[in-house]
Amino acid sequence: MSAIWLRLSRLSSNILCPSVNVKPLSISSKLPATSSKFPASCPYTFQRQFQCTSAQPQPQLQISNSCVKRLAELGQKKEGSVYLRVMVDSGGCSGFQYTFSLEDTQGKEDRLFEKDGAKVVVDEVSWDFLKGATVDYEEEMIRRAFAVIDNPNVEAGCGCGVSFSPKA
Repeated sequence: MSAIWLRLSRLSSNILCPSVNVKPLSISSKLPATSSKFPASCPYTFQRQFQCTSAQPQPQLQISNSCVKRLAELGQKKEGSVYLRVMVDSGGCSGFQYTFSLEDTQGKEDRLFEKDGAKVVVDEVSWDFLKGATVDYEEEMIRRAFAVIDNPNVEAGCGCGVSFSPKA
């Protein structure tokens, strides 16, 4: 993020920020109007420092409480740090499928998401399919498994919950 200066007066303003969302950082004292950009009738200008930020927050990968609990249990059994890797591969009945694996280390290009000590890693290719989704741990009568739920990038999924079609 870059800091820029914004000069304001009672009659005109000159904003030098290309971003939609601008947050004030600090306000300096009143200064005499000496700039030719401002009309002579304006007795004061104010100088403020602003910071440009993105208009929309960046999507994150959410980690459910049940996922945190299960990863803590697995970490205790392994007696060390455990990472849950979430990947998207081609295949499955809807075109793409989620795969999960437990790993001891994080790759250099991986994105790391943490919640209460639970660590989930996602590679760059899979990240495009997982932005804004939630990683969960589901316990049902017939199975217990990690799952991706509430994925805003999915158009349709199959009944198994592992396979999906991405939005175009």
